[in-house]
Amino acid sequence: MISAADTFGVFQVESRAQQNVALPHIQPHCFEDLIITISLIRPGPVQGNMVKPYFRRRSGQEPVTYLHPLLKPALEETLGIILFQEQVVKIGRDVAGFTAGEAELIRRALGKKNAYEALEQMRALFVAGALGKGVSAEIANQIFDQLTAFGGYSFAKSHAAAFAVLVYQSAWLRKYHTREFCTALLNHQPMGFWSPAVLVGDARRHGIDVLPVHLKHSQAACVVEGDGIRLGFAYVKGWGAEAIARLLAVRDRVPLTDMTTLYRQTRLPKRLLENLVLVGACDHWGRQRRQLLWQLGKLRAVPAELPLPVAANVDLPDLSEALA
Repeated sequence: MISAADTFGVFQVESRAQQNVALPHIQPHCFEDLIITISLIRPGPVQGNMVKPYFRRRSGQEPVTYLHPLLKPALEETLGIILFQEQVVKIGRDVAGFTAGEAELIRRALGKKNAYEALEQMRALFVAGALGKGVSAEIANQIFDQLTAFGGYSFAKSHAAAFAVLVYQSAWLRKYHTREFCTALLNHQPMGFWSPAVLVGDARRHGIDVLPVHLKHSQAACVVEGDGIRLGFAYVKGWGAEAIARLLAVRDRVPLTDMTTLYRQTRLPKRLLENLVLVGACDHWGRQRRQLLWQLGKLRAVPAELPLPVAANVDLPDLSEALA
């Protein structure tokens, strides 16, 4: 599913860049692939010119090369390209003979602004250490140049691995509990990359029936209903917790079978009831939406014990789908 870029709503891998670029090229099939996918599609790797070289090497269009064989243990997992902050520490250890603490100082300096002076001091130490391990000064300087070019943009692998766990868990839920997963996404908006309309469209493409708001069946939030998802009252424009609670309380004790009863019993503002009609929540009454809006407009508030005036009968064409 991830390799096919079918990832709407999946943490970290649902963006356009992931769906159109990273996932089609990388075709993740293991946990390590997820870590690399997450790490590549970030401003830093793009600015550091890491993305396309990695794709070319992964697809075999470009050979995997190293400036020096001592780099292979640190960079083999990323095809010779510096991608993770931890690799900066490994390179300092393997190429220059730094202790982990000394190499960590390079990693920290790379992440700072205006760190040129500190890095140049470390360059001298790095080159000296590399000479002691049989690396020429020219190659040592080229390696350090790569560190400063790429290392400042690199992403912590530990952080990416933690994200990858959530990617896998999110994808598993989406694959095997698709309705529940989509329902949860709809109930926690705004979040993620895509709008609720896109998520609903994706659910329908996967054969899930997304049912409209319904005066009798909807709850405050979206819920799983049969093989589909029922949209909740919270998705009606202007409807907040107070209005929804009032409607649900009335619905529990009074059958809401017509506009007069709905208006009289809930005493909600007309603009909220108009929006309820426009989303089709009252379509099961068998009346055209425009007729219901006309009837609502003619009603006026009176004490509950008095009958409401009857609205004039006007024959109106139904609203088009665009107007509704």
